[in-house]
Amino acid sequence: MVNAMKVLYISEYYQTKRGGGGAIVPAYLAKYMRKFGHEVELISFANGINANFPDFIKYAPYVRDITCIPYVGKKVLQRHENSYDIIHLANNTTTLLYKPRKPTIISIGSVWFQQVERRSRTMSLKYKPVYNDITYIVAKAIEKRSFKNIDHLIVPRLDLKKYLCDHGIPSSKISVIPNGVDTELFRPDPDIVKENIILFVGRGTVAKGFDTLIQATKYLEKGIRVVAVVTRVEKKLYWLGKKAGIEFIFNLTHQELAKIYQRSKIFILPSLDEVQPLTVLEAMASGLPVITTPVGSGGIVEHEKNGFIVPLKSPKELGETVNMLIQDNALVDKIGKRNREITEKKYSWNTITQRYINIYRMLVGEHVQKTAI
Repeated sequence: MVNAMKVLYISEYYQTKRGGGGAIVPAYLAKYMRKFGHEVELISFANGINANFPDFIKYAPYVRDITCIPYVGKKVLQRHENSYDIIHLANNTTTLLYKPRKPTIISIGSVWFQQVERRSRTMSLKYKPVYNDITYIVAKAIEKRSFKNIDHLIVPRLDLKKYLCDHGIPSSKISVIPNGVDTELFRPDPDIVKENIILFVGRGTVAKGFDTLIQATKYLEKGIRVVAVVTRVEKKLYWLGKKAGIEFIFNLTHQELAKIYQRSKIFILPSLDEVQPLTVLEAMASGLPVITTPVGSGGIVEHEKNGFIVPLKSPKELGETVNMLIQDNALVDKIGKRNREITEKKYSWNTITQRYINIYRMLVGEHVQKTAI
């Protein structure tokens, strides 16, 4: 291929027990970049990165962002950067201690200091030691220093770009590209008979609204199954969920997860804090209507058009919306078809990857011009 690029993807938590949506994005980009003829390498803690840190530091939210990630990031970047045209990162603090010599881009799933600001307002008092004014100031200083060492930031929503600009990040340094979804894997299967399954996919935590989902079960009509596909779940919420009749499934492969989407009738995500959740896109691509919150919608779900939006921490409204929708098969089918069309048109990885390629080429070209002077 003419002008093929060599791209290094560093996604520390891909294929690990803490790998969320942000860790998956570089993996899909790597897959489709290969498809378009580019040379890529993807490294993570599961493949190619050795981190001499105990697991409680390596995997602890926020602690890892100021210890393990910056330290390992510096070592990995110094070791690999000269072999590639461009470097694509998945974690906000990988460049905290080092500015790469090659063009470097980061796709941001969330902003730590924005997360602290939001959760300090929406979560209970027991979380105040984590989400407060002091942690906000610290998180903001750390992330802004790390972003200073990045050539370009990709965010999935315009409002997140505006937020970063309001906090001093130059607009010219930020592009908006939504998350993508594998529409070949996540798709409806007309041969599979749908069951009365309400599906939750993600971490079983308060931040994901899992406590709200548990409370909503008492409002559900008989015959409705609530299935939670989780990578991890808070211990208390696990036992409360079991008591409420929620069926837990742990650590599915993407292929197995796609089958669960196909069997389910409605996807539910009552999150307190999201940017643009990949699970919503997966559900939409699979032909499911989505019930979520204003923040869980990620700018993708519009109320009564391709799903339903309920207020934060509103278990009764959540349960009543499920009951209303599950009784109306025609509406379920109508919204499901609309969601499939939306994802094929706007969010397929074929489309999204081309937009990334344009930015890669721009950054590589600028780097060549600078080094030629």
